[in-house]
Parts: sequence; structure tokens; C-alpha cells
Amino acid sequence: MIDALKDYLAPKRFGVVAYICLIVHFLSGLTLTAVTSALRAGEVGKFSCSIGTQGTAAYKTYVEKTCYSRYEQTYNSPLPLYGFVLLSIGITVIISVIYSLGVRSSVENVDSISDGSDDARIHNAQTNSGFRVFYFYFFHLVARSLLGILFTVLQHTLLYPRGFDFEFSCYLSTTEIKSQTGNNTSIGKSNSTSIACENSTASEKQLWSIVVSVLNSIFALITLGEVIYLIIRRFVAVRSSRFEVRWTSDSDFIINYLLRKQYRTNAGQTSGSVENIALISHTQATQPDITSCDIENTSLPNTDVAESTDTSGADIQDSNSANCGFQEVINISKRQVLKQARSPDISYAPKVDLNDIYIDLVIHTGRASHVFPKEFHRHEIYDVYMSVPKGSIRLEAIKDLFYPNKDTQGKIPRTILAVGRPGIGKTVLTEKIIRDWANESDGFYAGKIAFFFKFRWFDFEELKNLSLAMFLRYGTGLSEEKFEIILAEILKEPQKAIFIFDGLDEYNGDQKKCLEEFRMLPNDLNTSMSAMTLFIKLACGTFLPGATVLVTSRPTADHFYSKLDFDRVVEILGFTSNKIEQYVNRFCDNIRSEGSDLQPVIWNHINSSSDLLNLCYIP
Repeated sequence: MIDALKDYLAPKRFGVVAYICLIVHFLSGLTLTAVTSALRAGEVGKFSCSIGTQGTAAYKTYVEKTCYSRYEQTYNSPLPLYGFVLLSIGITVIISVIYSLGVRSSVENVDSISDGSDDARIHNAQTNSGFRVFYFYFFHLVARSLLGILFTVLQHTLLYPRGFDFEFSCYLSTTEIKSQTGNNTSIGKSNSTSIACENSTASEKQLWSIVVSVLNSIFALITLGEVIYLIIRRFVAVRSSRFEVRWTSDSDFIINYLLRKQYRTNAGQTSGSVENIALISHTQATQPDITSCDIENTSLPNTDVAESTDTSGADIQDSNSANCGFQEVINISKRQVLKQARSPDISYAPKVDLNDIYIDLVIHTGRASHVFPKEFHRHEIYDVYMSVPKGSIRLEAIKDLFYPNKDTQGKIPRTILAVGRPGIGKTVLTEKIIRDWANESDGFYAGKIAFFFKFRWFDFEELKNLSLAMFLRYGTGLSEEKFEIILAEILKEPQKAIFIFDGLDEYNGDQKKCLEEFRMLPNDLNTSMSAMTLFIKLACGTFLPGATVLVTSRPTADHFYSKLDFDRVVEILGFTSNKIEQYVNRFCDNIRSEGSDLQPVIWNHINSSSDLLNLCYIP
């Protein structure tokens, strides 16, 4: 039973107060049910009536049973006390179980991702950006509170309005008495006789009924207090700029309130919102950054992520932020990126750095037109998808995305669109670019600051009306003071900014409205507008002309991105057969155990099947 209770009512799915109330209510309810059941079982034996000397033993038994039945109708109808106790805790527990099971997958998914589990997946983007779990939790608390108040009212008005009296006057008709005594003479002048009865358990039942009422009232009021707190946190504080910790999504609410974890900002990791790097900026506004600007940090070694996540004593609090320069702040941001866990929607072997396993994708300029013949074999799909248009240029390395070529007429591409089908490697590509920038693996990244966004964030309420400065700060993990240094520099020299936007197809807002706002709203840096409108102004060069903007998208968003003018359009085609073999080699290098080598087995198995090999071109 305890194991089932732990599964159905896991503490990580409830707030501290709600869970304590639930468990105490449940345990006290079981205790009260046992006590009141015992009282009920022994109540008949302790119920006695005074019938004088004229009755026989059979008559006494008859009178006490009849009077006890009438006592029950008066004080225990329509529900005995133990049944009421069982009902009051049972419905509360059932509601809590329904809620717990309803949010189990969401909470466990967020919990596993926030702990850095590489096998975790975000099962539904809406769960993370909306407030389904929050509202489910909120209304389950409301139901528990209202039920507690309802049961208290019913107990005193409908079920047990008289309580439980020790003394009870039982009226028996003359006919009943005659039939039982066999005496044809009239007893008394009236048609009925009052018999005095006593219930020895009445005082105990009265005491325990008061305990039940008090407990139901206390739990209802405490739960109501939590409801009010949630209303303030969600609907009031979210509109207050002075409130520094906000629930920006279900993930944020789950992490901070249900799981009771904090943003691990000093480690460069976000344990808050499951899927973003930048939405922690509000909580970081009052926290010191990773390292002091007084430290000499003009260069960053290509540090392994597993090593860099060790923050025990390594981080130094920022005590002299005023001395920070642009390059020093960039280096702070780079350290934060290197210490962040990999994106939760990317899974590799445990504790494997992205640089150790990443294989360059096949990227060609332009869009590949996929024309399938009327009759073809299944394995030929691979050949069609991997075909590229004539005249397109193969980009050998990620850094080539940012350098001029024939497709850009020799000009440096300022805006770049990378298109690819689902699972082809767009998100991994953006993460690799961010890490290449942090490691400064190419001269292109030198002296530049990178901003990272996911378009799914744009559905958050907070990003539907904000200025450019606030929007840009969402793309960094920097404090307000250090961000001001970055902002001042890129406003003077926009070419020092690199913007990475991932998943254009995942934006669920009104794209047509955003295009209209782009044309209608003034090009004023201080004007508030939606994040998507700000993106369009950045992509079109209206804001920060000269900055590098890279966007990834599935082809399904063609109706939207086709309205924007990109300097370079590329398509990600996936892996060729030799890239697949490289991936298998690296994967096996990272999982190889002593005395075993799985590489030949895995590669021979894949290579022996054309269908399997062709399937593996999707990373």
C-alpha cells in the first residue's frame, strides 16, 4: 500500500504545504476511521434504556434495539460517522491521485532533464511553454479546499446537526408495549410512553466528530492559503517588475515549485525552464556571474564540459563588476556556455561532450528539389534525398556558413537560413555553433558575442511585448550590469553580434500579424513589440544592421521564411555513408569497455542492410 501511495502521490508532484496536508489528512483520516468504526461497533452494547420492573428480559432487549434504531435515525442518519470520515478523506485523496497521475509524465520528464539526463525528451513543446500543469495543480487545490469547507458545513447542518447526545428519550406506543409484555391493561394515560435511554459512547463520538470538523477546516484553510499564494505568484507578481523570480512556463513552475530546485546559474546550467539557456536572465539579475572581471581571462581553453561543470570552489564571486570590459564579459558568457549541459532534446552517451561525437553534416547551398520517379525501390529514397541541385556549393565545415562564396557573390553573408527535415540535425548544429563560438574554434568568432533563441520561447507571454534590449538579454545568461556593457558595444558595432535562432517552424503565433507589425511599428529601439517582430527587424537589418543572423527551420515554414530575404540559404541533408561510419566509430569510442569493441559488429550490421544504412542518413 505504501509503495502504491508513493507512486500515486509522489511528493515531487505537489508543493510542500499541499503534500504535507494531504499525507497528514490521509493518515489522520485512517486513524479517525478506525476509531469511529470501533465506536460504532461497540455502540449497541453501550446503549441502555430504563424500563422499570414490569418488563421481561425479552422486552428490555426489544426496547433497547428499537430505541437504538431510533437514536441512529436521529443522530447518525443518513451516514454513520465513520462513513463520513472515510468519505471526506477518500474524495480528497482521489482528487489528488487523479491530479498526480495526470501530471506524472510531465513532471518526471522535466525532472530527468533538469538533472542532466541525456535520455530525457521533451514530449510536448506546449507543456513547457504553457501552463497545463500549473492550472491542473491550481484547480486540484481549489477542489480540495472547497471540499473541506463543504464537508464541514454538511457535518453541522445536514448530517449531524444535533451532535451526539448522551441522554435520549425514546417514545414507544402503547400498542407496541402491549404486544411485547402481553399485558392488556393500559400503561399510562397517553397513547405512548417515554423511555429514558443512555448512549455511553456519545461523548466520545461528539469529541471525535469535533476533531474531524476541525481537521477538515484546518486543511481547507491551509489549502486555500496556498491557492491565494499561487494566484499572487502567477497572476499578480508576473506583472510586477520588482518580482525577480517568475514562472514563465510549466517547466519553470515544476522546477521551482514542485521539484523545489533552483536555477543553477553559477554552474552555467539552467535547472529551471527545461529547454532554454536564456530565460534565466531574470533570476540572474541579482546574482553574481560566474567569475570576476578582475581575473585575467582573455583566452578560453577548449575545456571539456565534464571538467568545467565542477564548480566546487572554482568560481569566484564578482566583486568588481565596474571593471568589466567587453571582452571580459564575452569570456564570462563563454564560460557559462561551456558549463551548460547539452540541450535536453539532444541525446548522446552519458557525460560525452558534443565535440567528441559531433560529425559534420552534409550542407549544400540552395534548396535541393526532391523528385521521386514513379517507380522506385525503397532504398532509392536515400539517393533522392541526398541529391543536390547543380551549381550548389558543398560547405565542408560549419564555419563555412559564415564566409563568402559564389552563392553570396563574394559578399559576407549577414543572414543565413538553414533548412532541414525533422531529425536531420538542425538543433545539434545550432548548439555546435554556440560551442564553437565559446571555444573560439575559428577566427570568425573572435571578439563577437553570441545570442541564442528558440522560436518556441516566443510563445511565452513575457516575450509578446518587450523592448529590443530586454529581448536581447533573454539571449544571454548575463546580469543586467554586464549586459549593459554588451548592449552598448553592439549598438555601436552591430557586426560583433551573432544571433542564432532555432526552429522557426515551432512558432505558434500569428505570423501574418507579426509581418504587419514589422511594417507598421516604428524602428525605435525603445518601442515594445513581440519577440517575433523584433526577430524580423533583426533579420531584415532594420535593427543592428551588420549583425550575423542564422535561422534554422523545417521546410513546413516556407510560407513564412520565404517572405524574408536571406543572404544565404542552405539545406542540411544529413549523413553520407562515410559520415555514418564515422559516427559509429565515435559512438563506440565513447562506450567502449575494457576488452570489448562493438564498432565492427554495429557497423557490419548497419552496412549489411541497405534499408538500415539509408535510414541512418538522418542523424
